Amino acid sequence: MAFADVVKADAVAVFANPDEFGESLSYTPDGGPAATVRCVVDRKPAERHPSRDFKSSDLVLSVPNDATDGVTTVAPGKDTVAVAPILGGSTKTYRVIEILNQDPGMWEILCRSSG
Repeated sequence: MAFADVVKADAVAVFANPDEFGESLSYTPDGGPAATVRCVVDRKPAERHPSRDFKSSDLVLSVPNDATDGVTTVAPGKDTVAVAPILGGSTKTYRVIEILNQDPGMWEILCRSSG
């Protein structure tokens, strides 16, 4: 197994695993049906990355690059996610604004509240 395959498997099995660091949420791709995906949610990116132009309500999601438990494509400005802005709170709809990073294991995407 290549290192990239190990990273991809760990993205689902470890990092985005709800029993570890992750949580499950609803991801709706442009023109497609909503699906439950695993991800790690950074609810305070503006505090951790003050040099970036994040809004205080922005979220950064780390989503596995995986057809079963994550996503294999991301459409900024079109895809949406339903996620609680406060862990354990009620969900809100956020729009995917930008792909911040992508590697064989994960997508890192900036999401902004739709209202």
